[in-house]
Amino acid sequence: MLFNSYEFILFFFPLCFSFYYFFYKKRINHVLISLLFFSSVYYSWWNYKYLPLLVFSILINYILGERIQKYREKLVVVLGVSLNLSLLFYYKYSHFIIDQIYSLTSPSPVLPLAISFYTFQQIAYLVDSYKQKIVKSSFKNYALFIAFFPQLIAGPIVHYNEIISQIDNTLKNKKILKNLEIGITIFIIGLSKKVILADSISPFVNQIFDAAEVNMLITPLESWLGAIAYSFQLYFDFSGYSDMAIGLAYCFGIKLPQNFNSPYKAVSIIDFWRRWHITLSNFLRDYLYVPLGGNRNGKFNRYKNLFITMLLGGLWHGAGWTYIIWGMIHGFYLIVNHCFTNQITLLNGKKGQVLSRGLTFFFIVQAWVVFKADSIQGAWHMFKCMYDFNHEWLPHFFGRYIPKINSYLPAYGQYANSGSQWAEACLYLILMSFIIWFLPNSTQWLSNRLIPISSQNTDIGHYQLSLQSKNYYAFAFGFILFIVLLNINQHSEFLYYQF
Repeated sequence: MLFNSYEFILFFFPLCFSFYYFFYKKRINHVLISLLFFSSVYYSWWNYKYLPLLVFSILINYILGERIQKYREKLVVVLGVSLNLSLLFYYKYSHFIIDQIYSLTSPSPVLPLAISFYTFQQIAYLVDSYKQKIVKSSFKNYALFIAFFPQLIAGPIVHYNEIISQIDNTLKNKKILKNLEIGITIFIIGLSKKVILADSISPFVNQIFDAAEVNMLITPLESWLGAIAYSFQLYFDFSGYSDMAIGLAYCFGIKLPQNFNSPYKAVSIIDFWRRWHITLSNFLRDYLYVPLGGNRNGKFNRYKNLFITMLLGGLWHGAGWTYIIWGMIHGFYLIVNHCFTNQITLLNGKKGQVLSRGLTFFFIVQAWVVFKADSIQGAWHMFKCMYDFNHEWLPHFFGRYIPKINSYLPAYGQYANSGSQWAEACLYLILMSFIIWFLPNSTQWLSNRLIPISSQNTDIGHYQLSLQSKNYYAFAFGFILFIVLLNINQHSEFLYYQF
């Protein structure tokens, strides 16, 4: 069941919230049980056969966590982490390794939904238990921490202590309708990013990259726009999901951490990873990079640890050479960035900021080509088309409008005879570019329109909607929701569901 589906928006969520509201008013002790039940239904909707795996993982990690908190046995931590990684390895990587050894090309097995995300959260729980950072709670609360449906499938990746106190406090929630108002607002923003923007550019992206996989000739302009379009699609798709997850959790009084902070406004690769998939970046830093040694013991070890961290980060995204190479590329980017951070002095000021953002985005797009491609050969062909300066750049249909340039135009390209599709794709790219580089992100936009409960609080989790222009916003977001419902594509899944 997708967030951008009629069954979720019109049936599942209203029913879930109704039970939540009813039990809060009548039987407060049943609130968590109702949320656990609906989270189980949500997970089972995709494939009920993998629900026992999720339940087993939650149960065994809770038992191990209790043992670690009581006795602080390092061997139990190693056992728990190994068990989690073994399950992840078996379901996600074993088939890939067997194929490489025996040169097979058999179809990959169906991956248990969300196994990468809940594995990471439970590894963090075990390690934090050993470090005595865990506030003890009941099994019900722990199970909801892992299985809570808004963030179960694709994050944000959360820490136990960030959520468990909120789960306890949700029983004391006195502002249910106010939280619902804010949460629905955030959800609609994320839903519109997914349906109106990401899904609209998806056909253009798929056609370009599918052509690259079969070595079809693509004009340089088409290939570049295809690469940029995928960069935009992935951002609006994943950040849209994160906004929806944050909004849904808010409806139940639980504040999830921000996961994106205008990543394409980054002025360096280091800055990019502080803005893109923030919760994953923090996890890789705290539970992989730092244990490896971090920036201690000299520059060589620092660069080695950076490269290993990004390599494994790429492998976490999927069992395939393209993901491994993508991680290696970003590891190389970060090493170069750290090498020249202190030497770059020409990029200060507004002009320097613009140049830095442009260069950073340029290199990020190159890496996304590898990430998107189904094979190394497909990525290589895409790059050849992007840098094929021996052929004309413009698609053939331009000659209809400018006859004099007909002799300079190629008779190939995915959109050679489809001016309307090409124009539509370009319009969406212009709109997305404007939103990405000239408008505030959803968190910034909301923060400017919310009133802080306390002057010390700066995140959305501690704001309430302003009464000013309340009716205006209600009408505007209601209209946006109406447009989205008219354009929902039942076959459009979130890109990060496959990871």
